[in-house]
Amino acid sequence: MPSMVTVNSQGAEQYLAGVKVRITDKTPPLKAIGVELINVSRRAFKSEGTSLLGRKWDPLKPATIENRKKGKGSGTAKILQDNGILKNGIIMDVATDSVTAGVRKGIPYAKIQYFGGTINHPGSSKPQTFMGNDGKRVFTKGTKPHKIKIVARPYLGFETGTPKKLQMIMNEWTKFVTTGSK
Repeated sequence: MPSMVTVNSQGAEQYLAGVKVRITDKTPPLKAIGVELINVSRRAFKSEGTSLLGRKWDPLKPATIENRKKGKGSGTAKILQDNGILKNGIIMDVATDSVTAGVRKGIPYAKIQYFGGTINHPGSSKPQTFMGNDGKRVFTKGTKPHKIKIVARPYLGFETGTPKKLQMIMNEWTKFVTTGSK
């Protein structure tokens, strides 16, 4: 009776070669993660913040609603959706080892709408009309320099279930890498 066992590593080498090929391209799971992050933002716009914050964004000021009724912008009362530029400007960029979701360049008000802040308005010599604090229309010959407070309205981020969804995407990819089946 022989006292020797022979092990052939050819099967293991073939398996590892397949894993090496499949693990090289990380773009499929990264793209899926990017799509999920964009969908989180779309849901935030549709729910006016509720899907991200658990509550609606702060309401529009009466003056903003009045200006929209007068034809400044699209006339919609939806928050952060006057002309759709910000909502439609959410993009993703997939690199070989990462994915970034955010706002495309060229939307200067995106940051202040997200984080909130104060705008130092330089004033204007043009005649102005706006809603006063009492809800009545005010007419002026112009405005003096003044501050405009913008409340934060986050539209990027994670919902409660987002980390779990992203983990599922990575688990599916890991299964594909290790088994070769989707």
